[in-house]
Amino acid sequence: MVTELTDISGLGQEEEVLMEIKRLQEENSRLMRDPLTNCYSRYYMDTYFYEYAHTAEINNQELCIALFDMDNFKHINDKYGHTIGDAVLQSCGQFWLKYFDIHHQSFITRYGGDEFIIIAIANDYNEFCQRIITLGNSMRKNIVLDDGRTIPFSFTLGCACMSEIAKEDSRSRHEALLALADSRMYQGKHSGRNQIVTHS
Repeated sequence: MVTELTDISGLGQEEEVLMEIKRLQEENSRLMRDPLTNCYSRYYMDTYFYEYAHTAEINNQELCIALFDMDNFKHINDKYGHTIGDAVLQSCGQFWLKYFDIHHQSFITRYGGDEFIIIAIANDYNEFCQRIITLGNSMRKNIVLDDGRTIPFSFTLGCACMSEIAKEDSRSRHEALLALADSRMYQGKHSGRNQIVTHS
C-alpha cells in the first residue's frame, strides 16, 4: 500500500501512531461502504458472505437473498442527469439500509451501478419474503427536487434462499444462489417490471 505522508517530524511517537490508526480506520471504512449510498460494498459481501452462510447453517436457519435493480435507470440519468440518478440510488439504498444491517444479522450491498443485494439470516424463507414485500410496498418511490418536481422510480427484485440450492451444485453455492435470485429478478423484468418475485 502506498501512503502519502505529510511532515510529521514535530509529532511525538504516540501522536504518529494515533494518526496512522485514524488513517487505517478511514481506509477500512472506504473498503467496507459504498461512498454514495452508505450501503456495504461488494468487497464487504465477498468477504463476509461465507461467514453469514456458515452462521445460518450451524444455527439451522435460512440464508436469504434479495437482488434488485432500478427499472429504466438509464432513462432517469438521460432525462434528469446523473446527479438526480445518484439521488435516486441514495434514496433507495438508504431506505433498505434502515431495515437490513449487521445488527439484525443482515446487510445490504451496492453490488454495482443500480444493482443492490440484501443478504439476511432468517428463521424462514417465506417470512423473509413477506418482509421484503411489505417493506417494498411501504417504500416511497419518488424523490422531490428543489424546484418541486417529483421524480418517480421503481425497482424489480428477485428473492432466493440457500435451501433451494443443491449441495452438489456444480457451481459454488454462493454463485448458484446469486444466479437464482438474478433469474427471478429478470422474470419480473420480463413480466412488466416494478415487481417482487419470490418463487420461480
